[in-house]
Amino acid sequence: MMTVRKRYAIMKNDEGNKRRKMKEKEKSLKIEQLFLIIFCILGLLYTIAIPPFRMTDEYRHFVRAYEISQGQIISAEESTESLQQLAGQATWKIWREDPDITVREEWVKDSSIPSSYSPFSYFVSSILLFFVGLCTDKVLVLIYVARLGQLATVALLLYPVIKNISSAGNLFILIGLMPMCMQEFAVLSGDSMAIALTMDVIAFVLWQREAGEGGMGWNEILAMIGMAFFLGQCKYIYVFVCLLYSFIPKKRFGGIWRKGIAAVAVGVCAGVPMLGWLLKVGSIGGAPRSVAGGSTFTLPEIVVRSLLANAKLYVASSTADSFGDLDIHPGIYWTVIILLLLFYVGILEDKKELKLSVGLRLGMLGTAVISVFMLFYTFIGGTNPETGVTNGLQGRYFIPMYLPVLLGISIPFRKIKFPEIPQKYFVIVMAIIDAGIAGLIMKCCIA
Repeated sequence: MMTVRKRYAIMKNDEGNKRRKMKEKEKSLKIEQLFLIIFCILGLLYTIAIPPFRMTDEYRHFVRAYEISQGQIISAEESTESLQQLAGQATWKIWREDPDITVREEWVKDSSIPSSYSPFSYFVSSILLFFVGLCTDKVLVLIYVARLGQLATVALLLYPVIKNISSAGNLFILIGLMPMCMQEFAVLSGDSMAIALTMDVIAFVLWQREAGEGGMGWNEILAMIGMAFFLGQCKYIYVFVCLLYSFIPKKRFGGIWRKGIAAVAVGVCAGVPMLGWLLKVGSIGGAPRSVAGGSTFTLPEIVVRSLLANAKLYVASSTADSFGDLDIHPGIYWTVIILLLLFYVGILEDKKELKLSVGLRLGMLGTAVISVFMLFYTFIGGTNPETGVTNGLQGRYFIPMYLPVLLGISIPFRKIKFPEIPQKYFVIVMAIIDAGIAGLIMKCCIA
């Protein structure tokens, strides 16, 4: 029979073990901290690996951000000279030979884009360019300032996603660290903010559905409105993902009327500035654009024909193949690995904690379909009149739709329980993949 003294000693030992385990857990890196560290390291690696302006249209985005920093909100007319000629052949050898190239006035005139890109698309980069531009006009310094500003912004947007999502974290990690995403985040592009913000919106909706009985605070409501506003300013074709806000339970708003008021606030704060900007720059409101050559193909026909003809290209160039103007193809096995990981963590891993109702699944798939149609509509002018296939559409434009599609079609009930890969190990796996691809890019760009 166990004595009272022995029982006390065992209880005390158990309590000591629990305290030690808690201290060890507190000392170990949390998943969001590990993600942030790996993300920043990989971002810097890609930033160094890709020479300035060798990412598709980066020279245009640089000029757009630079002219905004100089107070020119509306772009000048576009032509294809000066900076584009340098961008098309830029390697590290060229920049080593002439590192003191400065910004020229004709570059701003010749390379700017009168497009739908709002000044808010380059919010942080333009501010940094303004202050750094007071000290130097060297292009090499300015482009890296702009790149790092954008990378830091994306890191801050993705950090709360990884921190607050309690289930399906591997899917968010995978998309956030996918090689093509890392390329977009590490250079000055027009898609990085759109990718990060769509992830933010979806994670916010899922988090609110998991939250307790209490209502949202003002900080959460302002965050909800802010994400919709910036998404509408960065890339309006993805703003429809904000319709998923309607799946946040009314109790989180404090009742159906407050939910309605919040919906109106989101619509006004995001929609009015977005439409105002698009009307100002002429992206909408003019004569309807027709398919090149006067083809009679309808938009649904164009979407179906293009997806059937270019499905492999779209998938490969949105995951781990065909990097920017570098035309670097790391190898089909990298794409296959990413697709297998997307299938496992997106379709097979258990996501019951996300409370993915049938309505929410259909809503996610619906927003993806709307975005696809809007995407093809913006490129409809480049459609072949004979085949009805759109040209010039790049796979990276489909990345923001991966998350809602995979969550929408993920298996809700299964007899076989597929184990969730520990998130810290999954981050390391993605880091190895990214490091390998970034190293290959750097090797190809040395000459």
